[in-house]
Amino acid sequence: MASVWIVTRITSKGEKRYRVECRLGGREAPMRYAGSFRTKREALERKAWVAGELAACRPPDLAAFALARSAPTLAQACERWKASRVDVTESTRVLHRVALDRVLPILGSRTIDSLTGDDVAHLIEQLDTAGKKRETIRKSVKYLAAVLDFAGVEPNPARDKQRVRLPYEELAEMNPPTAEHVEAVYRLLASAYRLPLLWLDWSGARLGSVDSLRVGDYDERDRRIRLRASTTKTRAPLWVELPDVLAEALEASLGRVRIATSTPACSPVSRPPNYGWRSGERARRPASRCSHRTISATAESASCTGRAARGRRSPASSASGSSASPRTPTRTS
Repeated sequence: MASVWIVTRITSKGEKRYRVECRLGGREAPMRYAGSFRTKREALERKAWVAGELAACRPPDLAAFALARSAPTLAQACERWKASRVDVTESTRVLHRVALDRVLPILGSRTIDSLTGDDVAHLIEQLDTAGKKRETIRKSVKYLAAVLDFAGVEPNPARDKQRVRLPYEELAEMNPPTAEHVEAVYRLLASAYRLPLLWLDWSGARLGSVDSLRVGDYDERDRRIRLRASTTKTRAPLWVELPDVLAEALEASLGRVRIATSTPACSPVSRPPNYGWRSGERARRPASRCSHRTISATAESASCTGRAARGRRSPASSASGSSASPRTPTRTS
């Protein structure tokens, strides 16, 4: 059923505007712009004219109002939304840009008020045809919906649950490596990379923790390591208790250095494999990148699959053959 209505909007300068919109059919028909006014009286007059045309079964001739159309294109709305996200990190900004770059070649030239649920469904179809994974498409649709929410588009076509459906994809079940797999990788690794492997295997920490750990993060008395807030997903520092065998290996690598320095605590560097740390020494290249490539190549040669290629393991595996179970990280006070 055809309809016409008035939407109240607040401009960037804080002024109130009355926007007239209409549809020539039911919900399946696209929304059409019929003018924007400073006073409600003018908006009511335009609404009455549009309602009269619809009652006479004549589509309102809105071509004369095209020059007054103020709705931005989707590409412009994306730039404004990305510029407004001052609350996110640079890595999140990159995620936004990459996700929206998959949308703009298809819908970027369209005005935001002309988009419908069918357009978003067509976008999903094209991305699926291009071979994009379900989660990749989900991220693009998710941030498209955020852009349209920011622009004040109601109803949001990217949230139309009747038309917007993600492609079906069978979820692959994870097969974590066993202790035997981790030990096989350990034996094949160069000695300079064995301690980082055991640390990642025991703690389940992110690979970036290899770079961020410092000598001062190790609590020798309680045999635990502090994960810095910058490396945890929740952005909160955590304590990870170590088993005796791993704590002894770490203390042996540190030697007599027991003060907080800028030296990485378990980072492999270009040096003999006996971990002869000295105050002020730094790795010559990013340790996490070296560790990732080395551990991945070694795991592949050892025919290990799953998280073994990333230096991660299931709770069933053990550190360097120890029968102790992983300790639950505790939040720092």
